[in-house]
Formats: sequence, structure tokens, C-alpha cells
Amino acid sequence: MIPEFKNKYFDRLPHWLRWLLLPVVVILTNLLATAAIGIVLWIKLMFTGAAGGSWINWLIFYVIQPGGASYLTVIAGVYCIPKHHFVFALILGAIFALFNGMAIIDLSEARINIETLVAVTCGTLGAGFAILEVKNKL
Repeated sequence: MIPEFKNKYFDRLPHWLRWLLLPVVVILTNLLATAAIGIVLWIKLMFTGAAGGSWINWLIFYVIQPGGASYLTVIAGVYCIPKHHFVFALILGAIFALFNGMAIIDLSEARINIETLVAVTCGTLGAGFAILEVKNKL
């Protein structure tokens, strides 16, 4: 295993169990990262009382939340698997790109708005940055 992708919790588990836990880790990481960034936005709104249309709310909700969630999901998945880190990062990044592409196609049938297009693009870019980080650590 490559030293950059060692984790004291996952390294204790047998390889077969790590592969079985991979979908759970990926889904939970995506849900928790999305929820955590959403909670930050909610707390910010509670203390500042700013309207929902301010630029910082837009930045958090449509840029940071989808980009950060996809980035963290790819990185968590890479730490979970025992080997083939870069290949897995490419596959998971391609899955994010595919889902985001499907969202763009679905939105093109309906009325597309700039916020959703930015969120979909940032989700794909977050996964791409995670792939680059994995590649640089190899």
C-alpha cells in the first residue's frame, strides 16, 4: 500500500471487508459532507439573518457544497480501498461526472437555471481535483 493513503482505522480491517465497506463509506461520506456544509450555511443564516439571495449563501450552497462533497467522497473512497487508488479515483470521478452530466441533460429538458448549472459543474470539478490529488500523491 502507498504510504500516503494509509489510515489507522481502515488498515486494521481485512482487504475483503474494506472492499465490502466501500459503497457504505462513499455514500455516507457524500451524505455527511453535504449535510455538514449545509449546516454551516444554516448556522450562518441563523446568526447573520441575511437573506437567501446574498452572494455568500449562493457561494456556499451552489459552489462549496457540491464541490466539497464530491471531493471528500472521492478522497474517502481512496482511503478505504486497499489498492488501485488512482484507478478507483478515476472510476468514482467518472461516476460523479456521469451523474452530473445526466443532471444537465435532465435540466435541459426543463427550464435550466444558472445556479443548478454551477452546482453541477462544481460537483464535477470537486471530483476532478480529488483525482489530481490522488495522482500527485502516487
